[in-house]
This record gives sequence, C-alpha cells and structure tokens, in this order.
Amino acid sequence: EENLIVKKEIINQIKALINADENLNSTFKNFKELQEQWKSTGPVPKVVNDDLWKTYHHHVERFYDFVYLNKELRDKDFKHNYQEKLKIVEKAEQLSNEVDFRRAYSELQILHKIWKEDLGPVAKEQREEIWERFSAATKEMHSKKQEFQKVLDLEFEENLNQKNKIIDQITHLVSNMANNHNKVQNQIKEFEQLRDQFYKIGRVPNKRQKEIINRLKGLTKDFNSKKNQFYKDQKKNQQENLRLKKELVEKANALKDSDDFKTITPEMIKIQNDWKKIGHIPRHQSETLWQEFKTACNHYFDRINKEKNQVQREEDKNFKAKKNILEELKKFTPGKEEKENLKFVNSLMMKWDSIGFVPRQKMKQLSNYQQLIEKCYTKIGLTSEQAEFMSFDQKFELLTEQEDVNSIQKERMRIREKVNELKDQTRQLENNLQFFANAKDDNPLVVNVLNDIKDHKDAIQGWNEKYKQLNILINKITKAQEEQESPVESNET
Repeated sequence: EENLIVKKEIINQIKALINADENLNSTFKNFKELQEQWKSTGPVPKVVNDDLWKTYHHHVERFYDFVYLNKELRDKDFKHNYQEKLKIVEKAEQLSNEVDFRRAYSELQILHKIWKEDLGPVAKEQREEIWERFSAATKEMHSKKQEFQKVLDLEFEENLNQKNKIIDQITHLVSNMANNHNKVQNQIKEFEQLRDQFYKIGRVPNKRQKEIINRLKGLTKDFNSKKNQFYKDQKKNQQENLRLKKELVEKANALKDSDDFKTITPEMIKIQNDWKKIGHIPRHQSETLWQEFKTACNHYFDRINKEKNQVQREEDKNFKAKKNILEELKKFTPGKEEKENLKFVNSLMMKWDSIGFVPRQKMKQLSNYQQLIEKCYTKIGLTSEQAEFMSFDQKFELLTEQEDVNSIQKERMRIREKVNELKDQTRQLENNLQFFANAKDDNPLVVNVLNDIKDHKDAIQGWNEKYKQLNILINKITKAQEEQESPVESNET
C-alpha cells in the first residue's frame, strides 16, 4: 500500500513536469530521477498493478511529446531506448532454443519487467515493429509453455500414481502392526523409508496435492498412535513380566541348596522353561535379574554334577571290588579243613553282599558270580544246598560279630526268597503227583517225587528256623543300640 502511494505521487510529479516553465534540460533531469525512483520502489497490489503501469506509461509518453520541441534531446533518449529494447528482443528470440525451459521462461519474465519498468518509449515509427518482434517471441514462449505444461501434467500424474502406491503400502503397514518389539522396530524403519520415498517424488497435480498430503498425514497419525499404544502396553506387560521373573529368581534361590535332587531337579527344569516363556522386562533390570537367576541355576546343577561324579566314583569302586572277589573265587583252591574252606567262601559271599550299588550295565560283566560260587562248593565236595546249610552257621557268627543290621537284613531277604522258591517247587511237585493217581505206592517215579517233596519241606522248615534266628539277632542289636542312645537318668539323694 505504501508503494502504491509513492508511485501515484511519482505519476503526479511527471504530470507536473509537462507544463513546467523551468529550463528543459533541468526538467528532463528531474524526469529521469522520477523514473529511477519508480524503478526502485517495490511492488504494489496485483489488482491495481496493470492499471497503474498503464497510467504511468501514458504520462511518460505525454512527457516525451512535451519535450518534442527539443528534438535532439528526445531523439537521443529514443535511440537509447530502442537499442536496449532491441537487445531484449534478441534475447527473447533466443530463449525458444533454450534446453532448460523453466530457466528460459523465468528469463522472459525478467525481460518483460525491464521492458515495462526500466525503458522508456522509442520513436513512433519504430514502436510497432519492435513491439511486434518482442510480442512474437513472447507468444512462441507461451506456446512452448503449453507444450511443456502438457509434459509436466503427465509427469505430475505419474508422480501421483507413485505416491498413491506408497500410500497403499503405508496403509497395509498400519493395518498390520506387529506385536513384538523387534518387528515393530522394523516397521518403524519401513514406514520412515516409505515416507522419505514419498517426499522425494516430485509434484502432483495442484488439485490433488492437498488430498494426497492429508492422506499421508492421517496415516502417519494412525501409525504413531498404534506404535505408542504398543509401547504403552509393552510397558505394562514388562512390569508383569518383571514380577514373574522375580518370583522365579526367588524360587531358584530357595531350591539351589536342596539335596533332594530327585524331587527338585524336575522343578528347577520347569523354572528354567517358565523363564524362557516370559516376555521382555525393562532393559535396565534385565541383565542384573538374568545374572542372579543364572547363578542360582548353575549353582544347583553344578552340585548335581558333583554328586553324580561322586556317585559314579563310588559305583566304579564297587565294581572293582566285586570284580576282585570274582578273581579270588576263580583262584580258590580248597584246603584240608572243610570248615575253613566254607568259612573262606562265605566271607567272600558276605563281602560281595556288603558292597554297594553297581549299575545294571556293569553288572552284566559280573554275571558269572553264582557259577563261581557253585564251582567252589563243588571243589569242597558239597552240593549248593548242603553248602548253604553248612555255611549259614559261619555266616551267622560273622554277622553276630559285625552287628551290621543292613547285612543281616540282606541275608534275611535272601532266605525269604529261598523259602518262597522252595514253596513254589513243592507245589509243582505236588501237582505232578496228580499224574500218578492210579499208580501204586511203590512205583519208582512216585517214590522219587514223594522223597523230593519231603526234602523240600524239610529245607523250608530249616530255612524258616534260620530266618527266626536272624530276626532274634536284629531285635537284639536294635535294642542294644536304643539303650545306648537313650539318656542316662541321674540319681538324686
């Protein structure tokens, strides 16, 4: 608005110069100063720009008509203007050959501004001709602009298609948000890449620009909303996960020193599996809690491994001890005294029974034990049945001396199994008699079966007696141990 006031005042001053009485040279100088002032004044509102310029140009021509009397001065200025406008026309005519149309069209606008604002009129006989040339060059540029605009329109449509494709990709991304941290992070990267691609693509048709930008803004808002909600939920979940993991750490610490490996080991394995199923926890607590949990678990399983190693060493020791007994049984040579021979074999048998556990796989290598025992009895000149009866007394003496309840219980168990085996054999023999129901009593086969039945029943009775002896011995030892453990009452006087 201020520039409009200034330019209107310049027009009024040019109008005043036309009828001035002062020296023409001085008037012309003032006129040139007003022209310079017009150029240096900034733009005015577009709605009045054309009318204002026409008014200015009209009074400039009137001024030149006024100075017509000073033809020499006027012609000099006309010539200058003509030469400058001729340069503008030539530049305008060359612009149609310019490769960079945008730059060329911008240059044309500058030339028009100089033509209108910086240069005055030319001689009347040259005005139409030079304006026609400038106008023709301008029309050619306008024609090229239309062709260029068609190309631009196609380019803008292609840009719109590409941006729509990216919008579709972002829409799919927003509709399929992941549910774990790593995948969400990947989606964030993908979203940012798509958005960068969107903005790198050039302009779209003006009528679609606002629409496509608003779609992107809406999707960006939706994406950020879902992302923020995910991490808000993650934070809640992480607090719950933290509570669960702390509970597992407490359990692991409570169980890590237990000696009940059979019961606790499955529970510790379950605790480890439960830990794996629990999701993420806050990062600043994750490592500390994991190290505490790991330390407790390692402590427990290191103890198991140590225990296993000790058990294995003990089992190896037992295996070697039993193998040595086998070697002694193989080398056994009877002496003159039958009692001493039985005592030696019995001592090896008791030693065998007193040795601890040997794994089943290794026991296969010791399976000839019973055969070697029977060979020793044969060397002594006894059947295994006779040898067992005769050797029991010696075993009983050793057990009484040792007072080892476990060894006595093993011997008692062996006798019980022996009695059960004899009872099964007796029943089988009695069943066999059914086949001789019609045979005479002096039939040899019947006599043999009856004798076998009698021998088995005698053996059962004998072993039952020995079983009772062992019960009495156990009770005696147990009572003695209880008396030793009970506190001694003091006698007060």
